[in-house]
Amino acid sequence: MKKITPDPPQATTEQFTHFSTSETAFGASCGDKRLFAVCKDISVEAALIHATELLGCASASAFEIANTLHESNRSQILAVFHLVEMAKGLVNASLEGTNKAGDPLCRI
Repeated sequence: MKKITPDPPQATTEQFTHFSTSETAFGASCGDKRLFAVCKDISVEAALIHATELLGCASASAFEIANTLHESNRSQILAVFHLVEMAKGLVNASLEGTNKAGDPLCRI
């Protein structure tokens, strides 16, 4: 039996290499300029990998601080810990799921 609709093209890692970051300023202001910026033309894969590492550091720090606090303050920092973990999960899922051919762009 003939298929009426053709299969979509297979996604490859090469198809995603043209995605890169834009220059984006962030952080505290110093007059009319921001102190920090994401550089343009960084691969999205590299940016997401770095974001995962930053979120991992934030998660570990929040968890360590939570262990030193008492009830109400501990609950607040544990909420931050869980929010960071959720963001990290989204970044990791994005990295793992980018290549629809079955091969992730990277393994974390």
